[in-house]
Amino acid sequence: MAQYGDPEDEAKVSAKGFALFWKFTEGYERERFAALPLLLAEENLTAQTVSVLGPFLADQGGRAAAVLPALRAGLRLPPIGPGLVDAFLSVQGNEIGIAHLLTVYAASSDDAMHTAIEAALRKRASPAELDRRLLTAANKPALLPAALDLMRRGMASPATIAYFIERLSDPSAADVFTALGQDIPQANQRLRALLAATDGADGVRRAALSKAVARTAPLAERGSRALAAGSADPARGCTAPACFAVACRSASLLASLGPIPPADSGVLKTAYRDASRANATQCLATVSNMLADLHSRDALEFLYEGFLGGLNEEHMYLLSQILQRQIGLVLPRIEADIGSLRDGPLAAVESLLSAPAAEDALQRQRARVLPAVLALPLRNDADELVPEPISGYGLVIRSGPGILIGRYPATRGALAVRRIGQLAPMTPAVVSALLRVAAGPYDEAGYQAVAVLDRIKNDDPGLRAARLKEIQKLLAQTPPGFAHTRLGMLEMYCRSLSDDDASPAAEMD
Repeated sequence: MAQYGDPEDEAKVSAKGFALFWKFTEGYERERFAALPLLLAEENLTAQTVSVLGPFLADQGGRAAAVLPALRAGLRLPPIGPGLVDAFLSVQGNEIGIAHLLTVYAASSDDAMHTAIEAALRKRASPAELDRRLLTAANKPALLPAALDLMRRGMASPATIAYFIERLSDPSAADVFTALGQDIPQANQRLRALLAATDGADGVRRAALSKAVARTAPLAERGSRALAAGSADPARGCTAPACFAVACRSASLLASLGPIPPADSGVLKTAYRDASRANATQCLATVSNMLADLHSRDALEFLYEGFLGGLNEEHMYLLSQILQRQIGLVLPRIEADIGSLRDGPLAAVESLLSAPAAEDALQRQRARVLPAVLALPLRNDADELVPEPISGYGLVIRSGPGILIGRYPATRGALAVRRIGQLAPMTPAVVSALLRVAAGPYDEAGYQAVAVLDRIKNDDPGLRAARLKEIQKLLAQTPPGFAHTRLGMLEMYCRSLSDDDASPAAEMD
């Protein structure tokens, strides 16, 4: 590694030095262990080194105890500390390691660190041990917020719940349940009894108990209260500024309730409909992400139905990202519907199939429709405008292949070319079809074909030469005008690729 020191600091290990050292010491653990103190020094810790050292140390466990001081120090480094959490707990062991990580959790405001600690605790401690550790933390004022936050994230601790229920005569115990904000029947029942028994003159105590009662009520009851004011008459719609504000308040309150079980998705769907009527894009995003976090087919199909509406360009793009991330849950519905879709919704739904998990579905759709789609850009209706809701899918369609002309393909021919770019591998037959579109009479479709063809990086020089000959043949047959200009652009592009192949740099490669 000394041969690959950082040019600006010879004592610092360069990224190249680390990569080479790790490559050439594979299978030589003694050498790797000897280098750990240097590699774990603060000046050498980077995202790259942590992504390698973290899993390595986690596998070693207690054998790497000598580097514990360096691991503890690394946890305090904001960008890379989360990558060392699991390694620290594996090396340190649960007895001391969990207590230290809870202290780190309480001292940190970094969500990435919180997520890493939560994951490590779930991985390396049993539910019974976590229950006991959270109770211990909850008894320490400095660690109580960390314990409650982990419980809000879904880490169960019945012992902690029981502990604070027994102490509800202490005013601060009600605040714990308010902070948790979870459906806890035993606590809610006891809080209601205490509220009924509290003197009306004790306003502060009654206010604290009332708030705790509201926050521990069944979710359906809490959601109904949150949404009662926000539900507008569907016949009238909810578009006034006041409706917008109420819809956003409802979404924010639901977000504050913590994890919501799939059985209670109804309150989220109501909030989604209200925010949609109010065209409250940010609030729609809040509720959409909460629905997606349910990881249920019912919730994803509900969002998919919203996606088919195409009413809001920004929201359709958000939904496309959500649906692609969880495409497996909604693929059966997509494949059942796709044959009945047309125009903008069809192109938008086909774009969802670009998700890696949808590769088989994309191939099936390609086999079903590609021969017909290749002919669409040259049909007589290619210059007809695409009907709405095409504008609602502008961002979704622009995120696909090719640089589009305008905000979205306005004509049927241009939209068909966009679908070809999405569905088809750039085989010689597909390239020839797109070249015919570029040489054709429909300008928007022609320029869209140029945009799709421009992105091709064809590594077969022989095929590229054949394509250049095809372009030149079409150029000779095409009179001056826009089509001739488009073919000239493609000819220059092909020639530039050929020049790159002949460059000295290419020859050296």
